[in-house]
Amino acid sequence: MNPVLNQEIKAFSLLEDTSSGLSEDRVVSVSFRVLYPIVIMSLGVFYDAGDVGFQRNITVKLYHAEQEEALFNARFSPLSCGVQVNKLWYKPVEQFILLESFEGTILWESQDLQGLVSRNLHKVTVNDGGGVLRVVTTGEGALPHEFMEGVEGVAGGFIYTIQEGDALLKTLNSRPQRLLNHIHNLQEEDDLLKEESSLYDDIVFVDVVDTY
Repeated sequence: MNPVLNQEIKAFSLLEDTSSGLSEDRVVSVSFRVLYPIVIMSLGVFYDAGDVGFQRNITVKLYHAEQEEALFNARFSPLSCGVQVNKLWYKPVEQFILLESFEGTILWESQDLQGLVSRNLHKVTVNDGGGVLRVVTTGEGALPHEFMEGVEGVAGGFIYTIQEGDALLKTLNSRPQRLLNHIHNLQEEDDLLKEESSLYDDIVFVDVVDTY
């Protein structure tokens, strides 16, 4: 893990050579798992219309894997489109901490007749913040909620920061020494058990065998 500290991170972006044309999909979602606490700052949608501005009506929602109600959402419209950054438009949401092991889904839904600007996961760049989150595909068993519809893919993104990044960095830097200490403690325990066994002959040692 090589965390990106003290800065806002854009989770998804279109590849440079990817066109931003519309797809036929009006509902698109992607699931992810948090490996270290993050703070969601904004939700966004893909849309690039040159100089004509934002001309769509799109809703973005973030769900927890075990809840049917969205944790928060953002509605994009011509009158309230947020801020454009490259080919994405972002709107801020109430800052919310997603804890380690959080599993959730981002869902984009077009309120118009047209489809979304969406791509499959192989045609977008995923910024995992140096290993603090991971996209989970349906093939890995993380199926979308039964109340959700649409196809798996990405039609926008979200901006996040790493919660307590300095503490994470300290933990990572101390990991090699903690591993050495753990190995040393195991060796000491093993030596003590062998010594007791030789003195009292009251311990039986067996090889560890994995069973399936």
